[in-house]
Amino acid sequence: MHLTQVRLPSPLPRLGRSAETHIFLRFKKNKVYIDGRKSTAPDPYGMSGGAMWRRDVNTAEGWILVGMATDWNTEFAGFVVLRFKEVLDLIKHMHPDINIFEN
Repeated sequence: MHLTQVRLPSPLPRLGRSAETHIFLRFKKNKVYIDGRKSTAPDPYGMSGGAMWRRDVNTAEGWILVGMATDWNTEFAGFVVLRFKEVLDLIKHMHPDINIFEN
């Protein structure tokens, strides 16, 4: 899923999460634009574990993987996202035999 708005101030402390390890991305499913037209996105329930991307117009790639959705929060209308570095650290910890993380 691609989201671009970070909610400020962040509700992460109230949700028991740290901004060092998580991101909060606001999401309004009725305010999604596809090819310049307003659309309705799928219901966000069940999207935990999905990749979260950010559009970066300043890079040649254009899209940056920022993390993995862990929670959909209805009170603050957004996703709690585990930062990508944390996801990689978790994989590395759980599977030390995988050597793709070595330089």
